Amino acid sequence: FVAIIFTTFLAFRVFRRKKNGIDGKITVYVHSQAFDLMWFFFGIDYILFVIIAIVGWWITDDKRSIIVGIMGPASFIWVINSYMRFAQNDFNYFQDIAETNKYIERHNKHVMAIRKRV
Repeated sequence: FVAIIFTTFLAFRVFRRKKNGIDGKITVYVHSQAFDLMWFFFGIDYILFVIIAIVGWWITDDKRSIIVGIMGPASFIWVINSYMRFAQNDFNYFQDIAETNKYIERHNKHVMAIRKRV
């Protein structure tokens, strides 16, 4: 249980940083697939929860424990990922394309003004 609490704490810390737009420099490679730290820690949490669910099923012989142990953490991770995307989209369900284009045009004008000065 200590490992679950520790990895969950680390995953949420990385989640907070990622939600605020601060990406970490560490990438974990598993079978040539790149994962950032948040997904690595959530993956470890998921594996630990499934192991606990299998042990709970073995002890109690109740199939609901294995269903909850597999589907519960998976749904929780899905909700966390959805919230992170929602927060990165400035808490809008859909991105406002017109506002984004205005921001890009302002940025490009600013860059062009800097280039003219240099």
